[in-house]
Amino acid sequence: MSITLGQYSGALKIHGVDAIKGIEIDRFERVRNGQEPLVYVGNFAATYKMMEKGYKGKSKHIGVRVWHSNVEQSDIQGYRHLNRILPKLTQDAPTNVKFCGVKLLEPDNDEGFIVRKKLQPALRMDWVDGVNFDVYLKSVVRSKDYSRQDKILIYRNLKSLILELARFMKSQQVSHGDISSGNIMIEMKSRGEQIHIVDFDSFYTPEISNLAVGTPVILIGSIQNTSRAIFLSKEKKRISVHFY
Repeated sequence: MSITLGQYSGALKIHGVDAIKGIEIDRFERVRNGQEPLVYVGNFAATYKMMEKGYKGKSKHIGVRVWHSNVEQSDIQGYRHLNRILPKLTQDAPTNVKFCGVKLLEPDNDEGFIVRKKLQPALRMDWVDGVNFDVYLKSVVRSKDYSRQDKILIYRNLKSLILELARFMKSQQVSHGDISSGNIMIEMKSRGEQIHIVDFDSFYTPEISNLAVGTPVILIGSIQNTSRAIFLSKEKKRISVHFY
């Protein structure tokens, strides 16, 4: 039976940072003027914003992601694989592109989120101090600080970065599986816009497909230079489309 979001939040309110094992948490963020933990909720998972203890006492924001639906073994195996490959992808990626780092907290390793005296799997995620891709574009359009020429230059730079990212992912034979404005974060740096890729629930590599519990039901060849693999989950009867 899956753990509800209320049960996760309740565990945080009762046990505080001791509810998290496997990483050192300084504190969790709360909703403004309240005691409820600050959490961002998705269809299958939710992310709590926390402060992780860092080197020489310097804390930094991270996300701790939990599943409030049943977790398939393929999800666990996939994130175990991502622990290894995401740092390498960021290292080799085009300048100003980063893949948000994740670490799987596994109950078998005495890690995770304690709910009702039992460890549940969780993810430690890098926190991005930026905004969603579409939000950033809208802010540029509405801004009076940029000239028309400045805005055109920003759009061209972002278009170039996205195309370069697509070519890189194709060369690495990897697919995000859910590239959308919500999963592309823009952070402003002194050298320009930094693109962060987040949310890897549908991430695909040949290695992950070999680990997956889901059964390949069909492979579609080159369609307008796009390769796709469709997997049907045995447990959730769910179809995911992976492309690059």
